[in-house]
Amino acid sequence: MDIDNGTIRAARLAMGGVAHKPWCLTAVEKALVGKPATEASFEQAAQLAMQGAKGFKDNAFKLKLAPATLTEALKHAAGIV
Repeated sequence: MDIDNGTIRAARLAMGGVAHKPWCLTAVEKALVGKPATEASFEQAAQLAMQGAKGFKDNAFKLKLAPATLTEALKHAAGIV
């Protein structure tokens, strides 16, 4: 993430371990640009990342784990943890 004066200027995101290959989050990257680097912004981004996600019998737990993990990763990247 590129953050200037608390505002996200650019972000590059991908999730691994949730599909058969890394999942690029280009819509989420675009949605973050111009937003404040806050936990609330990161939680919204995590929810956007999960839109349309479907779980299966043995991996449905990832539908709760992934947004929480993404929010924490963004907080760390922004240095607010």
